[in-house]
Amino acid sequence: VCDDGHVVVLWALLQHDFEQDPSLQTAAVGFLAGLAKGLDADDDRDLAARCLTFLMAMALRGSVQHTRDVAEASLLRLAAMWAGAEGSPTTQLIDALVSTVEVDSVFHCMEKAVRILRRLAVDLQSVRVADILAGRLLRTADQHARALVAKSIGDVVLGFGVAFPTVAEVGVEALWTRVREDAELTVRYEATVALSHIAIGSQVPTNVAEKCIAALRDQALHSRSPADRKIVAGRLFEVASFLMRRPQPAAVSPIVETLSRLVRRDADHQVRSFAALMLADLALVLRFEPEVSALCLSELQGMAIDAEMPADRRFALSRLHDIAVRLGVAHSGRIA
Repeated sequence: VCDDGHVVVLWALLQHDFEQDPSLQTAAVGFLAGLAKGLDADDDRDLAARCLTFLMAMALRGSVQHTRDVAEASLLRLAAMWAGAEGSPTTQLIDALVSTVEVDSVFHCMEKAVRILRRLAVDLQSVRVADILAGRLLRTADQHARALVAKSIGDVVLGFGVAFPTVAEVGVEALWTRVREDAELTVRYEATVALSHIAIGSQVPTNVAEKCIAALRDQALHSRSPADRKIVAGRLFEVASFLMRRPQPAAVSPIVETLSRLVRRDADHQVRSFAALMLADLALVLRFEPEVSALCLSELQGMAIDAEMPADRRFALSRLHDIAVRLGVAHSGRIA
């Protein structure tokens, strides 16, 4: 270190064009990260921020996978070490990552930037990063970026758990808005999956989990898109199956009721058939909960007998046959 405070070796590394020399990337990343640990986030703020910028560039665009992994791990360690007040090197890194998600046209760079932001939010328990993901980035113009961010918000909410209920509430509300309003099916799908993951999270506040289930049920019944209604029906089945393992049977009945309404009332044959398939699977999953299982079977019997379309009746009969065979084998015919 020179008298004027500049670290000459670091400066030389930062000026080097590593795109032309990928064989040195991993060594340079490790060397730079090791030296950066000795910097003071206040006295050497600009140099520390420059180190993070270099490591971010390597994590996002390094020519070798190992280099990208080493750079990301070093970046997260230094960001945690330098996290602090506004204007800290970590704050500058977060701003640079947000900008990357918003303007970068290379998908894998966007994907890595979102992943690092998610890790920073959870590892640092940073409400600011969580709010950026659920707010500014979930509304960004690029549909691929919105889908990546929607997926990450589920992980962030689960990572914060019950310690920060407001983070969970804000995240769920933001996802619910995307499910209802986003123009792109991919974004709506990722937001729907994230809501279903939050609904079954073991450390999620009860009111937040209930809100997720209510949002999914509402979307299943009122979405104008048949594709969306099928997606939500599938996620509701996953949620119901998971809740039975805890067990939380009381929470399953409203989900069965929603699937039953799709079977009886949905205007699209594929949605009706898919909801019937989910009820058939639930009847098997819930066979040790006689009341709920009986409700599933009753809806299938009603569809087999009373449905207007022959295709619906054939489908319901086929599902009932499958259930009878599987239950008959398992229980010597008694339940079947």
